[in-house]
Amino acid sequence: MRILMMTNTYFPIVGGLEQSVYSFSEEFKTLGHEVLIVTPAFEGMPTEEPGVIRIPAIQKFNGTVFSVNFPVSGLLTRVMKEFCPDIVHSHCPFFMGDLALRLSRQHAIPLVFTYHTMFEQYMHDWPIQNEGVKRFIVKLAAGYANSVDQVIVPSESIQEILFKRGVKTPMEAVSTGVDLERFSKGNGQAFRQQNQIPLDALVVGHAGRLAPEKNLEFLTNCMVEVLKKDPRVHALIVGLGPLEKMIKDTFKQAGLEKRLHLTGVLHYQHLVDAYFAMNVFAFASLSETQGIVLIEALAAGIPVVALDAPGVREVIEDYHNGRLLNEMDQQSFVDALIWALSRTPEELQTIKQVTRMMVQKYPINASAKRMLEIYENVRSRKSISVGKRNSSKFLFLWRMKAEWDICSNYIKSAATSVFEGKFQETEPIKICDTTGDLSKGAMPCPARESEPDRYVMTTDGKRIAFSHVKGGFSKVVIIAHGFYTNKDTVLFKKMADAFNKEYDVIVFDFRGHGKSNDVFTWTAHEQKDLRAITAYAKENHYAKIGVIGFSLGAAIALIEASCHQNIDSVIAVSAPADLGSINYHFWEKDMWKDLVLNFGVKGRGKGIRSGSLSLQKIRPCDIVDKISPTPVLFLHGEKDWLVKLSHSQILFDKTKDPKALTIIKDGGHAERIFDVFPDQFMKICLDRFRETL
Repeated sequence: MRILMMTNTYFPIVGGLEQSVYSFSEEFKTLGHEVLIVTPAFEGMPTEEPGVIRIPAIQKFNGTVFSVNFPVSGLLTRVMKEFCPDIVHSHCPFFMGDLALRLSRQHAIPLVFTYHTMFEQYMHDWPIQNEGVKRFIVKLAAGYANSVDQVIVPSESIQEILFKRGVKTPMEAVSTGVDLERFSKGNGQAFRQQNQIPLDALVVGHAGRLAPEKNLEFLTNCMVEVLKKDPRVHALIVGLGPLEKMIKDTFKQAGLEKRLHLTGVLHYQHLVDAYFAMNVFAFASLSETQGIVLIEALAAGIPVVALDAPGVREVIEDYHNGRLLNEMDQQSFVDALIWALSRTPEELQTIKQVTRMMVQKYPINASAKRMLEIYENVRSRKSISVGKRNSSKFLFLWRMKAEWDICSNYIKSAATSVFEGKFQETEPIKICDTTGDLSKGAMPCPARESEPDRYVMTTDGKRIAFSHVKGGFSKVVIIAHGFYTNKDTVLFKKMADAFNKEYDVIVFDFRGHGKSNDVFTWTAHEQKDLRAITAYAKENHYAKIGVIGFSLGAAIALIEASCHQNIDSVIAVSAPADLGSINYHFWEKDMWKDLVLNFGVKGRGKGIRSGSLSLQKIRPCDIVDKISPTPVLFLHGEKDWLVKLSHSQILFDKTKDPKALTIIKDGGHAERIFDVFPDQFMKICLDRFRETL
């Protein structure tokens, strides 16, 4: 396959995008494919670059290191004729991106686009800097994504953001992998000797472009505080950029300049050795789509301390391969760095093993093979006959459509910049900032806040969304909703807050509901969803795990606990003994109260994507006798119109001790018991969990 890569930035600029283009290109060549990279001319670019074509450009645009190409597709006419690409892969949504769109349409070649950059975080590089320009850039990038044939995102959290921004083009998450073997072999001692770092020093390290979008002022202040607390600690920073002077001045003002080591940009084995010279890698950027340096550090076995942000949370797991902090709080970040530096040799060895094991899913060869599969799928999906390819009329019309798409996208984006509309609703949840400086894409912090939505994968490849409300407790309660609802409805949010007074809480969406993907299988496969959530809870080292399930969620909790004994206590609210025996007494008054709940204010956001009812299922009544020794409380409303009280009575009779059955007088179905009798409901549940967890 012949692949044409088109990018606004490339070497000698060093960053994640440039590294991604280079890594994929080299791996494609290793696998026997041809790659041609087209990029603007830059000051300091190599004189000889096999496989790279530089086109004329305005260099040092707006006083930055970046170049802007001249928008003339005719500059590449001979290249297109001689190279004859099978796929055009754009890495930017404007400038070279527009040129890539014109070329792909002009020559009837599929266009793939990787969304590498959160452009709104780079406002400091633009001539005009205000909220209107930010809206313009965000809308322009999303509009461009809707003009291509396939969008690639480096992480799933970026995919969620693009969904909210209205991107409808097929998207695939493909991370930029690294050469894991190369980054697993380094000489940290030799590097320390070369850079006058004591061999017994504790080194806090960082690597990347030293630019404002990396939140380096916050990171630098945290490093300084750590150095103040321990005279053994040194700071090692790899990279170049406009904030280098700020970093030097900050350390100098603190009288710590002798313990600061700035190396500039490092390549090849020098970079690997730098990672091996570190004891912990510090990362505070909120602008990443992936964060390749995180994978490089982990491949070297170095724990990472980072802020929870898109592109970061997919890589770092709190207390497993480092610390992931959901507040931009200087003291918390300093404490996390000290935590990493104070691990015993045995604990460090365990962390190194975990980090290297977790990073095994990021090899560059696997990422490249996945990208090639996507290329082939796009080519087959967007195949154009030879006759049309040779038709000047067809190609002219496609070229005109490209110009129309580009022009209309700019017009719509300009309109958005003037009229804000629903722009804020499409923005990612921002991390809490306790520093008082909200210029870095953060927001003020409330007293207690749940973390942004997270995702786990089930054993059958379904993505399950969940919220993790942390309160610093050693035990966790998992809330499993029922049919037609989700974790973000009013009642489940209130319930999570109520449980969070004594427990950490995880509330999730079953497949086919809320933000989880796929369809609901009516308890045929949903236990895999709960199993993935309990596995996540165990990975977070909770001493005990309790599950409270509602209606079908209760049935799934009973099935999962009976099959795998992975739950310490179950509360089953309105659990059906047999899905085929649900009562549906529509004539009862309580049914109308449920309708008010489901379709009123408290039911906003409810819905379902239903799958087949004919899949083979496990009936709770057939397996609940195996749930012992897990304690179970069956909780049922006396006036439940949908799942009659007899269901819980059947399940209770079949269950072995320890068990209990509580009937709520005048109680309705599932979470409506909590809605009508919140104090009574919570007292029963908390008393039960205190007793059994």
